[in-house]
Amino acid sequence: MGWLRLNEAAQYLACSVEVLRKLVDEKAVPHSLLAGEPRFLAQRLDEFLLSQEVAPAKKDVTGRKGDMAGRKVRPDVDRGKVEGILKWLEEYNNGNEVFVNSFGSKLRKALDTTDWQELNHELTARLARWCHPQRPSPRNVEVQEEAEILSMLLFGEVIERDE
Repeated sequence: MGWLRLNEAAQYLACSVEVLRKLVDEKAVPHSLLAGEPRFLAQRLDEFLLSQEVAPAKKDVTGRKGDMAGRKVRPDVDRGKVEGILKWLEEYNNGNEVFVNSFGSKLRKALDTTDWQELNHELTARLARWCHPQRPSPRNVEVQEEAEILSMLLFGEVIERDE
């Protein structure tokens, strides 16, 4: 496979063009520029994804994911970028979106509590719901884009919903 354009690379990675564009802007994903437009090699995208690989979340003996069995955060997570997204969530709509704002605050507290080692099951599930909202709305679309990037930064992938 040769060079991929932005939309082709997004399809290859199974993420939105907006998420990939932000990763390009943040220089988080390998790419080259041709006439100012990003180009990607599938092999380099595969290497990038493999470098982001994390262990699956632990399950308790009953097979259910428990709050104590969180999902491991990438050891090389870019805390500065994550902090920027958390701040954006906390300040979204001038602090007038309680669900979005509290989500940012709870994520920050949970990451700080575990020294950025893992995110508990409850907040991982909540992040997955923001990555895949069931109802389209301007707010959900805006938060979805940031949630997908946050998921990529924390876990190396856009996490899926359990439900």
